[in-house]
Amino acid sequence: GGADHPLGTFCLSLTINACQVLSVSDSNKELLLKSPLLLSLLMRALRMFVNGDPPIECCGGGGEDTEAAELAVHALAQLSCYYDDDAKLQDKYIAADCSVVQLLYRFIAHTKVGNLALENARLVVGRLLTSASKDKERTASVEPSSAVTGISKSAAASHVMLSYCWNQTAKPELVKLLHTQLLARGYDVWLDAVGSSLVPPMAGSTDERMAEALEAAQVVIMCVSRIYKERPNCRMEAKYANHLYKKGKLQILYVMMQQDYTTVTE
Repeated sequence: GGADHPLGTFCLSLTINACQVLSVSDSNKELLLKSPLLLSLLMRALRMFVNGDPPIECCGGGGEDTEAAELAVHALAQLSCYYDDDAKLQDKYIAADCSVVQLLYRFIAHTKVGNLALENARLVVGRLLTSASKDKERTASVEPSSAVTGISKSAAASHVMLSYCWNQTAKPELVKLLHTQLLARGYDVWLDAVGSSLVPPMAGSTDERMAEALEAAQVVIMCVSRIYKERPNCRMEAKYANHLYKKGKLQILYVMMQQDYTTVTE
């Protein structure tokens, strides 16, 4: 590390942060995934953190490089969004039986990790441990619903799902107000914190519960913002909703939560 490294003196967290920032863009994801060294760099940051190694940085110092490890997890989560299904992710980028899962488990168990990094680590682990056959079983078990042009109260065994980002810039308080107003009008509405009459609130395996909520939805109201697009868990939720929409199993309504930002904004 440090000056003895073949790349010269550099700060690992700054290097990985640059990769993480670039990975938010879909066009950049494709370029980054072609680099055979990037995954090794991200794994090195995780390995150093969970092993308690001193950070690689130009200014020296000691202790665990928490920032570099968290940024590595964020980058992994962003890059994993490039692949629509888990089988492709495992086959083309991260093998499910490699050391990534073990490193992420140790990362999740660490006491110094932030909530967003924990969420993204669980997202990647969940995708790596999900088999293609399990996905097929889930898809086959869902009965197609009739196409709708709006929100209908007459559809049996279905609810309205609110998909949104918790970040304050995405105005979650307005989503909660929308939830209250829809309930007052007689709709059965799934919100992650409280659930619906059909699906309990978010708990335990968040990926499984999110899938349950989407599969029971007649309509998904997608509350779109820039941060919604950038959060890996929100992107995966939106991708699965779009997958079900293309199969005619639900409808998607978009609500723009940020001024001058739409579903086609770059």
